[in-house]
Amino acid sequence: MFRPSTREGKEARRRVDSSYSSDKHRRGAFRWTLRRLLLFCLVGTLASLAWISRSGGALVAEELHVVAMLRIPAGSLTKKEFFDQYGNQTVIIEGGLRHHPATKLGLEGLREICAGSSIETFVYDPTSNLWGGHVDEKVMPFEEYIDKYVLNETNTERRYFPGGDPGIPILCPALELFAPIPNYVSIGMQELNHSGKGESSEGRFHPLVGYQPELFVGPGGTKTEMHMDNNPSPFWMSLYFGKKMFRTISYEDSVKHMPYYVAGESVRFSKPFTSRKRGSMRKSTLRSGILTWRPSQSLRK
Repeated sequence: MFRPSTREGKEARRRVDSSYSSDKHRRGAFRWTLRRLLLFCLVGTLASLAWISRSGGALVAEELHVVAMLRIPAGSLTKKEFFDQYGNQTVIIEGGLRHHPATKLGLEGLREICAGSSIETFVYDPTSNLWGGHVDEKVMPFEEYIDKYVLNETNTERRYFPGGDPGIPILCPALELFAPIPNYVSIGMQELNHSGKGESSEGRFHPLVGYQPELFVGPGGTKTEMHMDNNPSPFWMSLYFGKKMFRTISYEDSVKHMPYYVAGESVRFSKPFTSRKRGSMRKSTLRSGILTWRPSQSLRK
């Protein structure tokens, strides 16, 4: 099993196709908050997981037109029926993870499985133009991070691990056995230049495979900025512990009313959504055992 050290991990990531993560430095100006214990998720093209704390954060911009996310029970539709009916909408799939071993793993189990990996951690800065507002990078062993910043409730520093550099196939490959990728998802959904390859201590890995799925861990109070994933990629997130608040704005609404990707990465949202005519934000509290689908190029936080 490959466990990247600080130096090896950074060298491996530099060899991965740099275009894959270039768009992650673009963001908007809304925030979200998680309260209480823990956030753990795999995000991006393939799938996502989350261990999240007991209560979601408050909506920052109350003037937005907020709509609840659609909910469907797992197994109620075929794959074709699902994408025909809901492919362009954010959807919560209830009970979609009931057979995944990760639902019984727990925080201590996660710590044990991923121990020995070096991770890059950050704190949130609302004035930063970096992706998600991540600043003050510190590299440390995964188990040290869990003990010091997640399990230790007396530590008030909201330091988190945003994942993706690298993803679970490099960081913690054993975790894939506990949290299998949903069968709706396939690498074939992503169109990339597959000519470049990275290398690890055990051989070669594909650039996309090295990044996906992603792992995200954070203590209560974790914040990030509204942002759009690159490539553009669809987004899945699986919630295995606790609950979290999830918000998303469709690409169609964002490109009309908040075209910061079109105008340039330094441009902030200049016009709030004040009515149905100006678009909507979908918002829901997600609880353990559910799976979410979000269409490509949607804004999320």
